[in-house]
Amino acid sequence: RGGGFDLLSLYTRSGESGEAIFRGVSPISYSAPSVFDVQLIQFPLEELLGPESLGQLLRGKVDGPSGSLTFDPKDVTSGQLRIQFIGSGISIEGFRFLGGLASILRKEHYARPEGGSITGTLKWNRDQMSIEDIEYEVRSHMVLTGKIVVREQELSGVLQLGVPEVLMMKTLTEPRYSSFSTPRKGYCWTDLQLGGTVEQPNDDFLRKLQ
Repeated sequence: RGGGFDLLSLYTRSGESGEAIFRGVSPISYSAPSVFDVQLIQFPLEELLGPESLGQLLRGKVDGPSGSLTFDPKDVTSGQLRIQFIGSGISIEGFRFLGGLASILRKEHYARPEGGSITGTLKWNRDQMSIEDIEYEVRSHMVLTGKIVVREQELSGVLQLGVPEVLMMKTLTEPRYSSFSTPRKGYCWTDLQLGGTVEQPNDDFLRKLQ
């Protein structure tokens, strides 16, 4: 119709589980960008974030009730995805600070937290991927908030790590490590500057402890 066509909906399933639904907002045409509403249902984070990217570090299934995909039909590399997601039963691994935290607390389960809840906003284009407004929590064990960015497989971003005050306070007024704050909402907090690559993540957690 007029050099374009209407794509009302597109449905895809990932393996044994996970659904992605795309609904056309405007006709696909060479004269203007195409826009789709996107919805995810129990979609694997490993596939959403990429098995060779952040999907190595965050695992589990999420729902994405609200999102959009925009692209120029004349350029297959022009896609831009933005989607808010929420999930439970999420594990994280591979970040260097997790091993450091497990070591100083002498609690091995901190090296690979499991069963956490997560919310965030995924933004993706051909140049970079980011997860913004992250809130990851394993209740009474850990909270992570902040932003993670991947560009050409290099990591950056800042996270705020919260550890239960009962584990981190040396006295009623003094944390065990000066890099952590006094308690706020039941947790002691420290900032983490991310670096390195997806294959070998790095951060300043241990350096700030010294």
